[in-house]
Amino acid sequence: MYGLVRAQVEAVHGGGARLALCVTGGGARAVSWLMGVPGASRSVLEAQIPYSESALEGYLGRKVDGAVSPEVAAEMARAARRWRAWGARRDWRRTGRGAASTGATWRSARMWA
Repeated sequence: MYGLVRAQVEAVHGGGARLALCVTGGGARAVSWLMGVPGASRSVLEAQIPYSESALEGYLGRKVDGAVSPEVAAEMARAARRWRAWGARRDWRRTGRGAASTGATWRSARMWA
């Protein structure tokens, strides 16, 4: 893990936020980064990875025309927050985050959240 990424993850873990994540595609790496640094149990409530198109459609409850768009990422974030809200009702700092990315090993990924 890169030093800058680790520092940012440590800041997330120490920042007091409680995260319900929904990621797909290359966004799954963010879950690995979060879980790979001690302190994840302080910040990560849950991580969902509906990787296939059919899994994402099931998670969102509707047909999607591709997972990589700002609109789908925002919808994933709203769904993650709703999905986990029952488990963190008294934690006003909980937040939902959605990320979708596209890329290949030969080019950098584009991410929306």
